[in-house]
Amino acid sequence: MSLISIIIPSYNRASLIGQTIESVQAQSYRNWELIIVEDGSTDNSFNVIQPYLEDDRISLYFRPSERPGGGNAARNYGFELAQGDYIKWLDSDDLLTQECLEVQLKIIESEDTDVVFCRSRFFVQDNSKIKLGDYWHPGFSNTQEILSDFIRGKVRFSNNDGLWRREIFLDSPYEEDLKNSQEYLMMAKMLAQDIKVSLYNEVLVLIRQHSNQMSSSRDFGDFVKNQCLSRYLILKVLKENNKLNQRLFIYLIKSMLFYIIRQINRSNFNRIVGNIWIWLKSWKFIPLR
Repeated sequence: MSLISIIIPSYNRASLIGQTIESVQAQSYRNWELIIVEDGSTDNSFNVIQPYLEDDRISLYFRPSERPGGGNAARNYGFELAQGDYIKWLDSDDLLTQECLEVQLKIIESEDTDVVFCRSRFFVQDNSKIKLGDYWHPGFSNTQEILSDFIRGKVRFSNNDGLWRREIFLDSPYEEDLKNSQEYLMMAKMLAQDIKVSLYNEVLVLIRQHSNQMSSSRDFGDFVKNQCLSRYLILKVLKENNKLNQRLFIYLIKSMLFYIIRQINRSNFNRIVGNIWIWLKSWKFIPLR
């Protein structure tokens, strides 16, 4: 019976993480381990999590102090500790539907694929009542070019949507120095390796709706830096895997320029020289044909 490792990075989610853990405990598929990696919370997250540790399938670890703070390092550390045949990433404020693991495991094993993506849907909570909102994406197209469509936003996946075969990860999945777009980079990197993908066109994940935390002008220069850097690294990965073409190159170059122009329009010049430099360096990846 296959073991699924669910990995949750935890940072100051004391009011929410209990509900996330309970959505895992409620799974119809029972052979899982839940690895929670504490990322330096300053609230009472530890006290909230502790009673759940009576379930011997649930473990709490602390991100090593020598690794950078943030969800990326916490996820990578959880991955290193995982014993499962399959990996499920889950954010500390989101929920799995009761049949999520059972459905995805059946698909990934019956179709002999490397990852199965489901759909996800936003929700807000009013006291104890969950109100469903928009879908993360309108649905999966019948594309034969999933890498290209994913990079160009024609097909989208949240970080929680996939169930991954562990053995396809040859190194740490996440770039630990990135502060945003790390999931976009991780999935692009994996899809560029010709992995086998299955798509399940039903909602199995619920994503808690939050306001845009990167909207302040104070942080926007750093936000743009990470958007540009992630796209630079995607260009590098595509080039290394002989997957880069003119269409993808133009899309990623224009995407970086779009963020830089937005930053200038906001009269925010934090890191602007470095951001433009990343954009200029990206031209070295231009396909010759």
